[in-house]
Amino acid sequence: MFKKTKRIKKSHRGITFSDSEMFPIHSKYKYFIDKKNKKVIICLSDHDEALKERLQVSIDTLPSYEGTVSRKKRSGDNFIPLVDIRNSEAIQQFDDFEQLQVSISDDLIMIEGITASGEQYIYAANKKQVFKHLDIVAEDKKAHIKVASFFAGSGIGDQGLKEAGFDIVFALENDINAADTYRANHGDHITVQDIEDFDGSTLNGIEFAFGSPPCVDYTPANQKTNKWHNPEPTLIDEYLRVLKEMPDLKVWVLENSKLFLTAGNGDVIRDICNELPDYDISYGILDAVDYNSPQRRERTFIIGSKIGKIELPTPITTPDNYKTVQEAFAGLSDNLPNQKDVTTPKATTKARMGFVPQGGNWRDIPKNLLPKRFGKNTHSSIYRRLELDKPSFAITNVRKSNILHPLYDRVLSIREASRLFDLPDNFIFKGPLSAMQQQVANGITVNVAKAVGQKILYAFKKVMYDLTPKGFYLI
Repeated sequence: MFKKTKRIKKSHRGITFSDSEMFPIHSKYKYFIDKKNKKVIICLSDHDEALKERLQVSIDTLPSYEGTVSRKKRSGDNFIPLVDIRNSEAIQQFDDFEQLQVSISDDLIMIEGITASGEQYIYAANKKQVFKHLDIVAEDKKAHIKVASFFAGSGIGDQGLKEAGFDIVFALENDINAADTYRANHGDHITVQDIEDFDGSTLNGIEFAFGSPPCVDYTPANQKTNKWHNPEPTLIDEYLRVLKEMPDLKVWVLENSKLFLTAGNGDVIRDICNELPDYDISYGILDAVDYNSPQRRERTFIIGSKIGKIELPTPITTPDNYKTVQEAFAGLSDNLPNQKDVTTPKATTKARMGFVPQGGNWRDIPKNLLPKRFGKNTHSSIYRRLELDKPSFAITNVRKSNILHPLYDRVLSIREASRLFDLPDNFIFKGPLSAMQQQVANGITVNVAKAVGQKILYAFKKVMYDLTPKGFYLI
C-alpha cells in the first residue's frame, strides 16, 4: 500500500515533513484525525471517497481539515513538496510518542507515533562523520529541575526551555505588557518587578537560572588601554548578584548580544568569571539558523556550572538544509491568533515599500522619496524585505525598522514575526500593537533556547543517574 516510510522528529509546533515522492506542490489535501488509533490520515482532496474502502476506519466519523502542499527549496531552482500541519488537535495525538512515522503512497499519507529506541546520532564537525551514540539511557530518565527565568520578557525563550523538559517555577520581568503575554502562555508564576529590588536568597530549591539582561552600552574610558568602564551597576551586575544570592543554584545561563564576548577586549567575560569563581564557565556565539530556525540570529550564550563543564550545543542542520521564510510562513491565514495584528502603512510609506525587491532595503528607494535623515549611517535593515527562499535576517522591531513581508507592501504581522522565532501558533501575544512588536523583537528563538536547555538537562541527568557514555560505532 505504501511505497515509502520515513521517521521524523516530533515537534510541539507542528507536523512538518517533505519528500519528493509525495503529493505534488500546490495540490489540495484533506487530513483526518483518528483519535482512537492515534493517527493522522492525509489524502488528496478529490480522493477521499476512493480511500474509504482501503482504510480500516470510517473517515466520515473523523474530524477533518484542509491544507495545501507547500514547497521546500533544495538547490538552485529545485523544490520538493512540503506538508506543514499546525493544528493543535492533530499535534496532541502524538504527545505520548518520541518520534513520528510517515508512510507515503501516491494518494495517501499515514502518520503514526512511535517510541524511539533512545539512540542518538552525533555529528562530529571536525571529522565530518556521523556516530551512533550508544548511551541510550539518558532520554528515558526523568529529571525534575526547577528553573528561574530572569528578564523573561514575553516568554519566547522559556517556551524553548519548556520544550527541552524543564519546569519553570519562577519568572521575573518589569514590563507589564510582556508579563501579560507570559502569563497567558506559561502561567501565573511571573512576578512584575525590577531586578534591582529582587532578593535571590528567597528562591529556595531552584537549581537552574536563565537570564537575558538587556544589552548595555560600554564606553571606552581610555582609548590607549582600551579599558571599558561603567561606573553605575548594570542589569548584568544585578543578575550576577542574584545568582550569587540563590542558595541552591547549580547552573546558570546568561544570553546577550553577539558583541558581548568582545566588549572591552574580553574584560566583561573575565569579570563574570571572577564574580562567579565556583562555576565552570563555557561561552560562545550561537546562530539560530543552525538549530533549524528560519532566522539568522547570532547571540552570545554563557553557561556556568557546578556539575561539570557544559559545552554549548553543536549545530543540528547544515546550510543546504536551512529553514526558509517560505517554510516558516506555510499555512498562515487570517484565522490564526495575532495574524491581523499588523501596522497599516501610511500612503507615503507604502509608496516607498513598492520599490524594494526581496533582499533589498532603503537603498532601493528613489532619493526623492526618502526622508532627509536617511544617509550613509542609516542601517541596512531599514525597509529591508525578506526573501522567500532564504532564512530571515535578524528580526528587530518590525515597525521601527519597517521589516517588509516578502510579497506584500507592509511590515510583518505579529504571527508572521513569531513564526520566525519558532513559536507555535497557539502562543498568543497581549497588549497594544507597538508593545507586541517589541516583545517579539526582544525574544530568543525557541529552537536555540531548547538546544541549550537540552544540553543542560542532559548534564543534570548525568550527575543524578551517574550516566557515562557506553561507546561509539562508526556508521
